[in-house]
Amino acid sequence: MLLKNILLFLSLVCFVSCSSLKYKSSKEVKLPSLTTIGNFENYLLQDYEDPLTMLKSADPVRLKAERVRVTETLNFLKNNDQRIKDSIVLSLTIIDKIALLEAINNDKTLLNYLQNSKRHEIVHQVTVNISSQMRENFLEAEDLFLSLEQGKAMIEIQNGAEKNRIHLSELAVLDFQTLSFCWGTPKGYKVVVMNLISENMECSSGSYSNYKRAKKKTKFDF
Repeated sequence: MLLKNILLFLSLVCFVSCSSLKYKSSKEVKLPSLTTIGNFENYLLQDYEDPLTMLKSADPVRLKAERVRVTETLNFLKNNDQRIKDSIVLSLTIIDKIALLEAINNDKTLLNYLQNSKRHEIVHQVTVNISSQMRENFLEAEDLFLSLEQGKAMIEIQNGAEKNRIHLSELAVLDFQTLSFCWGTPKGYKVVVMNLISENMECSSGSYSNYKRAKKKTKFDF
C-alpha cells in the first residue's frame, strides 16, 4: 500500500513538472511591424526558416490612421489578450507606395537579399492597441509619417509646427497586412522592384513576382 502511494505521488509530481515545462517552453509570437520583410506564410505557427529584415533607412513615408473595431477576423488576435475584443483599436497604413518603392530600390543590401529570396512580403499595415488618448492624437494629427533611422522606426505626428515622435516598437501590434513584390525593368537593363501588390493580386504586364524570371526576361528582350 505504501509503495502504491509513493508511485501515485511520483506520477503526480511528474505530471505537474512535465506540464509546467511544456508551458514554459512555448514561445509567444511577436508580430512584425511596419516595413518588416519576410516570408509570413506560416508565421503564426512559427514554421519559417528565413530571418526577418526591414528597411534600414528612408525618407519619411506618409501614413494613414483609422479606427478599427476588434473582431474575430483579426488574423493574430488569439495570441493577445482576449479582453480587447469588441474594443476600438488603431490601424496604421503606409499610403505613399512610391516613396516606399524608392526606399527599397535605394537599399542595395536589401535589394540583393530580396533578389535571392522567394515569396517575401513587406508589412505595410499594422493594427495596434494603444491608449484612447494616444489613439486620438494619431487620428487628429494633420500629418503622420514613418521615418527610419539606422534601423529604428519612428512615427512622427505633425500638427503645424509642433512635432512629436514615437518609437514604433512601443506599440503593441495585434495584426498586420503585407504587400508582395513585382520585379521588372522600367529603364535599361537594371531589374528593380516596380510595384507592391496586395494579396490575391497579380503583377501587371511586364513585371514578375520572381526576380530571376524578370532578369531572364530582360536578357531575352535585349
